[in-house]
Amino acid sequence: MAFQATFREQGEWHQLREQSRFVRREGRWYYLDGVTDWLRLPVGRNDPCPCGSGAKAKKCCGG
Repeated sequence: MAFQATFREQGEWHQLREQSRFVRREGRWYYLDGVTDWLRLPVGRNDPCPCGSGAKAKKCCGG
């Protein structure tokens, strides 16, 4: 299972990505572990805002 979270910290955009492993035992799912990757997202003023609003960064969270 793949997971990603995008967030802003100290004025910069970051993204955590994780490829997770689960196992099913007796009808229940259990988290085993995951491989994570932390990225700094370079966002220009005319790029789409990473918050997912669909607006340009300069008109949304970057403005």
